[in-house]
Amino acid sequence: MKTSLKSIFFSLLLCISVNYSLFSQQKNDYDIEFDNINIKGALVGSIFYPGVTFGLEKQIKGSLDKREKKGILHIKQIEQYLTAETYWYHHPNFHDNYYLTLNWMKRKTRENGLFFDFTSGAGYSKTFLGSVTYEVKDDVVNIKNNAGHSYFLLNIGNSIGYDFKYRQLNSWKLYFRANLIVLLPYNSFIYPRPVWEIGTMYGLKTQSANNKNSIK
Repeated sequence: MKTSLKSIFFSLLLCISVNYSLFSQQKNDYDIEFDNINIKGALVGSIFYPGVTFGLEKQIKGSLDKREKKGILHIKQIEQYLTAETYWYHHPNFHDNYYLTLNWMKRKTRENGLFFDFTSGAGYSKTFLGSVTYEVKDDVVNIKNNAGHSYFLLNIGNSIGYDFKYRQLNSWKLYFRANLIVLLPYNSFIYPRPVWEIGTMYGLKTQSANNKNSIK
């Protein structure tokens, strides 16, 4: 068990370290005002067990990475978001898991609309057991309705996606994300679980009109 705990800890640390190096601020970044709000919905799976998720992304910072290669100017959009997401998945004969996460996310979008992002955060999980649960009290056995457990939750994830109308208003995006959630304490230990999602996002608003000409 100690070996498993160490493996999970170092895996989380490695993932965060790699993503920090990939998404760290570059010298060629230029701050620019954005006002992006994305609404997302997706199908999810915890291994093979199905579910859904809905969420909201609110941008808190934006910049442009401008680089010239072989006489051609390449511009990459870099954004930071705060996100709130709700999840549910159904594991037959085990439990239904409902959880809410609050996250920090950093996203980089290339000129061709392809984007990558890294997410980390925490949340609250509530499970409901999938089979009949009995409770014994004062030598009386009763069925316990809505039996389940509450957990603190940690979450990290990586996404790849495509923005169909990059730098335009009302943009649709498709994405795939792989998450690792950790429930704790789980039977006096921790319970890691991979969760994938594939879905779409809709941008309610993008960069202000005053900045549109500056990024061309």
